Amino acid sequence: MGCGASSQPATGPHVYLAGNGELWDVDIVGRQVHHERQALLDAGTSPHRILARGDRLIMGSQFGESAFFLPSLRPDRIWLVDVSPRDGDVRAVREVTVDGVTTVPAIVPPQRRTPLAAVQGGLLLNADDGGVDVWDPRSGRVVRHLIVDANALGPTTGRSMTSCTDPQCHALALTDVTTGEARTVRAPPAYTFEPWTAAFAPDDDVLAIPVRVVADGPRQLALVDFARGRVAIVPGSTVAPGYTLVAWSATGHEAFITGGGAYEPTRALVGYRLGAPRAQAIDVDVGPFYDVAAI
Repeated sequence: MGCGASSQPATGPHVYLAGNGELWDVDIVGRQVHHERQALLDAGTSPHRILARGDRLIMGSQFGESAFFLPSLRPDRIWLVDVSPRDGDVRAVREVTVDGVTTVPAIVPPQRRTPLAAVQGGLLLNADDGGVDVWDPRSGRVVRHLIVDANALGPTTGRSMTSCTDPQCHALALTDVTTGEARTVRAPPAYTFEPWTAAFAPDDDVLAIPVRVVADGPRQLALVDFARGRVAIVPGSTVAPGYTLVAWSATGHEAFITGGGAYEPTRALVGYRLGAPRAQAIDVDVGPFYDVAAI
């Protein structure tokens, strides 16, 4: 597990763009970029190349190339998933702190199923009927079954998970993982949600999510307030399709969206400060990146 202390300057948030073996640290206020070679950011198919946990960054894994990580509900911890390089089966799951201290001992999931995300009560696993199970790694038991589309999951909070309600994702459901009750929010007319790279604000109140009108068209940043049933598309947040990634600053005051193909000149980084009239393009020179985190 690669853990790096990151001292956030008083100037404001930093966005970290993870490429193949290299990292770009973007100072949002100063519009400056620090580039470094980072061996922990090798190419791979892990769900996350980089995660912000408090004021620390998690990159790669010291436990072998076959391991990947998921964010824990605790901001100073991650779930480490060890996968067999031979057949892709999960060999074990354990929770560790950002300093590598084990807090939940290694255990094999039922049928060696791959964990999808952490929620209150445990980890989400794909179920045979297309839904998801809540599995408790501490007891080794499946404690709950939820009828949602496991192929259309978005981000989770401690108590809730998001998922599309239809194949085109014209609406999002926020499902309570303890009761199974759901609250639905529809996208604005003609728009489609893209929940796969969406992100909740640090206080879990607002979801930042890419939206689009057509599959190959531009993306925009939308803010979803499930409690009020509101969806607001942020003016000035349009980016080209491609690597459309979303992140929040640690304070929850700024949301960021990226877009464009890895090597295309249309690659963009856009930031939005809550309450501002519109988003602003962040004009910096960076190389091809495939994941994003912010502090």
